[in-house]
Amino acid sequence: MNTSSNGAPANTPISVTQALSDLRLNHARLLEEHGATVARLRLSEARVIELEHRETELQEATASTRQQLHLAEEQVARRETRVALAEREVGFLQALLASYNAEQEAGIDGETRIDLRKVQQIEELQKLLERYKERNQQLEKDIDAFGGDPSFSGSGKIRHELSEAIENERAEKLSLQKGMFDAFLLCAPLIYFYCRC
Repeated sequence: MNTSSNGAPANTPISVTQALSDLRLNHARLLEEHGATVARLRLSEARVIELEHRETELQEATASTRQQLHLAEEQVARRETRVALAEREVGFLQALLASYNAEQEAGIDGETRIDLRKVQQIEELQKLLERYKERNQQLEKDIDAFGGDPSFSGSGKIRHELSEAIENERAEKLSLQKGMFDAFLLCAPLIYFYCRC
């Protein structure tokens, strides 16, 4: 009950008392809603943190998978290059064998008839090709041994530089094989000519 400043009961209108009551009920309801909203907000924040953590894990997994895919593609490319080189070498050796067989069938001693300078050039090219093959195989073993660490190598080079070195070796090897094949083609008419004699 409200009292006036001199201690006597004050005559408060019923409408004001009722309005005050309504305001208190409203205030209590708003406090309750605020508590529920804060709880929902905390749950949402926890969910957002969980989703961000999951997203980070998925990004890391994706990056790792991409790196593994890239390494696998590099290994496939190296193997395909080896197969192509082997096929070219087989073709060259088959042509050389066919020439030798033709020479044997004709019964002519090829060593005395073939241009010795060209034979010597072919032998030098074969030796050089063998050295390049050995170097290329060593570089490929080095890269495979590092197993996907793109920044480490025994000599301090980065993987990119090793890959470039291998590609240069392969290009030189292909060039040498082409030179050997061209030299063989130059000698083939001589062999054929001497076989016909």
